[in-house]
Amino acid sequence: MQLDDVPSAPWRTGVCASSLPDWACSTLDLLAAALGSPFVLSLLGAAAGAGVGALVAVGLVTRRQRREELAAEIRSTNVATMVALGIVQKALRLKHTHVQPLATRFAADVAAWNEFQRQRRTGQRQGNVPPPIAIDGSEVASLSFPIPTLQQLMFDRIPMFGRSLALTSTVSETAGWLVNANAKRNALLEQIRRLPSAAGLPELYFGAPSSTGVANREYAETVSAVVDHTDALIFFSATLATDLAAHAQALRAEWLAEFGASKLPDVAVADLGAARREGLMPDEARFAQALADVDRQVLSGPVR
Repeated sequence: MQLDDVPSAPWRTGVCASSLPDWACSTLDLLAAALGSPFVLSLLGAAAGAGVGALVAVGLVTRRQRREELAAEIRSTNVATMVALGIVQKALRLKHTHVQPLATRFAADVAAWNEFQRQRRTGQRQGNVPPPIAIDGSEVASLSFPIPTLQQLMFDRIPMFGRSLALTSTVSETAGWLVNANAKRNALLEQIRRLPSAAGLPELYFGAPSSTGVANREYAETVSAVVDHTDALIFFSATLATDLAAHAQALRAEWLAEFGASKLPDVAVADLGAARREGLMPDEARFAQALADVDRQVLSGPVR
């Protein structure tokens, strides 16, 4: 047999330039031809365009959701700031119209009583008739603060943790103590009014020892509690309002960085300058340790 008599394998081209079987090569050639047709190419282009469009749509939806969430948090933070400032303002009015005059009058009465006692001991005053005392009988019949609203905003609407949440609990507790102290003073005033004579007044009002030597200092301690809790409520709610206003400013900066100045939300400002100028804000040094305790509790406690 001559070499020329041996049949040669067909020369394979296109996508099947390999040693695959003939039927496989034919199938691949048909598939390549089909994929290269204008109709199929247009379908593939449309599918690719739809995929890109879907990605763009997802990005737009995500951006819109982020914008709505940021706007909602700014609104809730603004509302919480105003609620905290409302607590501050109510406590400031209470201090100005009731607590300061009460404390001043009681201190003057105590000073007059102590001077009377001193004069009796030194013989400068004869007899047992006490000096005339005009008790401050003014009452705050109903004392309440929007603590549930503040708690709902802080615990459910604003994704904050740390000191602000601890301050919310402190404000809630302090408001409760102030309400209880005010109610206790009202009850003690009613006891004083029911005294049959002025003979028992020093015992209830000043805590002077009775004939048996027992001293009841409930009224004096209650007045002190009203004063202290009022200042504490002012301080802690003002600190919370300041922290919330700073948080709102940070959220506003995030908005500006992500979405620009278009429709940039306004934020509440915790301005207590007028109260400071009037001398109504308590001395911060009195509460430095208490605030440090709050911060220490936050650092050692769980993070939400």
